[in-house]
Amino acid sequence: MSPIFRCLALFFSFIYCSSESVHSIDIPLSEKEKQFLQMKKSLSMCVGTDFMPYEDIQNGQYIGMISEYMAIVSENIGIPFILIPTVDWNETMHKARTRECDIVTFIISTPERKKFLNFTRPYIGEPLVIATKDDKPFVVDVKNIQDKRLGIVRGYAYVEILSKRYPGINIVEVDSTFDGLKKLSEGDLYAYLDGLNVIGYHIQKSNVRNLKINGTLKNNWDISIGSRNDMPIINDILNKGLDSISDRQRKQIDNSWVKVKYEHGFDHDLIILISVVVTLIFTFMFYHQYILRKHNKMLESLSETDKLTGINNRLKLDKFLQYHVDLFERYHETFSIVLIDIDHFKKFNDKYGHLMGDKVLIHVANLLKKNCRKMDMLGRWGGEEFLVICPKTGLDGIRALAEIIRSKVENNHLKNVDGVTVSLGIAEMSVNDNFNTLLNRADKALYSAKEKGRNRVEESQS
Repeated sequence: MSPIFRCLALFFSFIYCSSESVHSIDIPLSEKEKQFLQMKKSLSMCVGTDFMPYEDIQNGQYIGMISEYMAIVSENIGIPFILIPTVDWNETMHKARTRECDIVTFIISTPERKKFLNFTRPYIGEPLVIATKDDKPFVVDVKNIQDKRLGIVRGYAYVEILSKRYPGINIVEVDSTFDGLKKLSEGDLYAYLDGLNVIGYHIQKSNVRNLKINGTLKNNWDISIGSRNDMPIINDILNKGLDSISDRQRKQIDNSWVKVKYEHGFDHDLIILISVVVTLIFTFMFYHQYILRKHNKMLESLSETDKLTGINNRLKLDKFLQYHVDLFERYHETFSIVLIDIDHFKKFNDKYGHLMGDKVLIHVANLLKKNCRKMDMLGRWGGEEFLVICPKTGLDGIRALAEIIRSKVENNHLKNVDGVTVSLGIAEMSVNDNFNTLLNRADKALYSAKEKGRNRVEESQS
């Protein structure tokens, strides 16, 4: 082979290897573990269904974020994972108990499950949240609603966990996330409990418009891989497989599996070629980092942006609010919040249709953007509710801002739609507050504004 082609082969080999998002790597398996895998040849795998964006079986195919994690673990430990199809979570648990599957890919450890499964170290954390209809007050603590009908998917770990934590809690087991949200929307449930990303995905997918995320539980889901406990060696191998997943791979999976491809040119002259190759290698490295930063920034923005209105979503608001709560607790730095609800929003959907309802939401969001200050954080709280977080602002300042917002919405008319107004509840952070109580006070002030005739501002005292 000529020197030119040898250089070209090395260069394109570098480009190919560098641009691959998943690499097979050697992990430190013991001789006993290697012998076990050689004997076993494959691991049968049961998964959760109707659990997007994490995992599902559609048309016989395993899809979702967790399928990407399992592909990497399978590649790195050097043994295929064979999917055992199940129709729902109950069947998945049944097959795990009867040893029809060696592993369960996405599961929470509980005392009952430890009777037949071992669990890896958690590899995903998911906030557990409370969804209600949008006319219900903020849920400060689940114990305050434990006597009401609370939906959880049948067989979920939190059926067992919450039943022990809150004796007498009124849990209604549903068939799936979709079934739970449907029952909630129709009024058969007071609240539905599930993972934040799971509820958000299904609400957006089903286009349900009368629900909102209205509270959080104190504990996150700590997600592990479960494996049959009559073969404890599998758990040791899986822990090593999970440890072999790089931070970059985890970030790529979490950011919807972005994959960037590159193309580069070259000169045919040998001496120039060598110089160009070296230059391209360094250029590629810098360009690669630039593209990754650019896409990660874009994906971060998408993950924190409400798809319909283009303003911040609940996740972004939660982070910003918690930051200022922490700042207040340490330095007593004043801030306030405004909770905003579009008056009689249901009538716009009923009278003009859901497309016009969307236009009303966009119209109000645009007016809020124009009239909030640069330092304020605006976002869609859920349904037809918005939240504005105002740093370094007391009640007098927040009252003035809320009145400006109310007036601007009332006096800026939307074509072909009559009477768009908003009700607003305001609250200033106090020494007696935490994240939930501050929101609860603003929520009560908002409902007071509604009860007093709407299109008005009401404030909550500390």
